Amino acid sequence: IQSWSGIPSYRPDFKTPSWVSFLGAVICAAIMFKLDTVAMFGAAFVMLAIYFLLKRRQFRSSPGDTWGGFWAAVVQFGSLHLHRRTVDSLNWRPHAIVFGGPPSERQHLIHLSRWLVQGRGLCTYYYLIEGPIRQQVAHAREIEPSVRDIVGTLYPEMLSRVSVCRNIYDGILNVTQSYGLSGMVPNTVIMGFAEHSKAPEEFAELVRDILVLDNNLLLFKHDPHRNQVEHQTIDIWWGGLERNGAMMLLLAFLLTSSEAWSEAKVRIHVVVDKERKKEPALRHLNRIIDKSRVKAEPNIILNPSRKTPIAEIMAGESRQTDLSLLGIRPPEDGETEPFVERINNLTEGLGSALLVRASTRFDGVELMFDDE
Repeated sequence: IQSWSGIPSYRPDFKTPSWVSFLGAVICAAIMFKLDTVAMFGAAFVMLAIYFLLKRRQFRSSPGDTWGGFWAAVVQFGSLHLHRRTVDSLNWRPHAIVFGGPPSERQHLIHLSRWLVQGRGLCTYYYLIEGPIRQQVAHAREIEPSVRDIVGTLYPEMLSRVSVCRNIYDGILNVTQSYGLSGMVPNTVIMGFAEHSKAPEEFAELVRDILVLDNNLLLFKHDPHRNQVEHQTIDIWWGGLERNGAMMLLLAFLLTSSEAWSEAKVRIHVVVDKERKKEPALRHLNRIIDKSRVKAEPNIILNPSRKTPIAEIMAGESRQTDLSLLGIRPPEDGETEPFVERINNLTEGLGSALLVRASTRFDGVELMFDDE
């Protein structure tokens, strides 16, 4: 049941091979054949007939359809049940809202959200159109079906919405606070990193406000020159065992659980400034990897007296990496280096990078690490 439900905390030390299930089915068929051959073939014929009949028929529900009312009642019951119960950290699921422009131009965001969320939670692509509501609402309604089609082609389980707002950043904040079904409110915001923003101060203010709302924030800095990534390597730049570190480990696990990244190698990089710190850091990192049950390769990097800038070290290690995960420090009032400029300088030598800031409500230590 846990495997079927897709709960991220379910990461067994071993999995039952598919051939065991297949062997069990063969044995059951053999016993049925021995007991009553006619009944076995009759039952198999009936099941196949029902399967192909349902596969050929396409059920289209009308507004007054009984099944439509049934599913509405199921959703209502489930929503009320989830609203009344307390979410345990071990049952945490990624419910994400993805902000982007025309989906045909933001396919990388939809692919990323599919790799992270599919089969585990709800994910919605939100296309915000900036402008006066009375002038743009007709356009929004007109393009919504095509947006739904494009999103559904790229990620069939993804919901989509098109709305109008007077200001994009205000619209993002309003949707983040109000969107969602009770008990399944989005806990993660995914959007592109505005590396070429014409209003970097406003973007930094948006990041600050999203973090005040206490959502997990994933900013995807996509390298358009490397669209044909091979999904072979994921690098985690580890800054310490806090929420960001646990969140990055979880993201690496979710990515490698997807078909696209199933063969990827995960590397965890830690930078130390003294030789004597290398061995303890390696032991600590191995312990973390072992407890989290995430397959990863540790890499301890010596940077004596911190002479080499961290951006240069990252570029040297991860220049050819398909995806780098980095925890980010939120923008602060009065900082000398603007937030967007700071991140651009930090990731200049990398390909695609996912910038991570975990919510204070994300109990990653309990979710990701065994107490044993």
